[in-house]
Amino acid sequence: MGCYGPFARSPGHRAVEQAAARPAQRLNVALAAVHAARWGAICDLTLDDLDLPNRRITIGGHRQRIGELTHRALRARLDHRREAVTSRARANAART
Repeated sequence: MGCYGPFARSPGHRAVEQAAARPAQRLNVALAAVHAARWGAICDLTLDDLDLPNRRITIGGHRQRIGELTHRALRARLDHRREAVTSRARANAART
């Protein structure tokens, strides 16, 4: 995953990528490390908690801005999730 802007040479960005192989894991690490989100608050997140165009997230009832690292992790997780759902739908359609 490429990175632009202030995180381009950041050891923090590389550490998140190395600590977690899958998009969901990267998102969890980013939320915990950058936003000090606890496991329960991460598990309780819904799509309604996200405002990607304005780069905001609500975690544990607290609305906060998201930086480039968290934004990229969220986009990667949502893209991965969309691909998985699409693949399952195609597989189910092929069976019928």
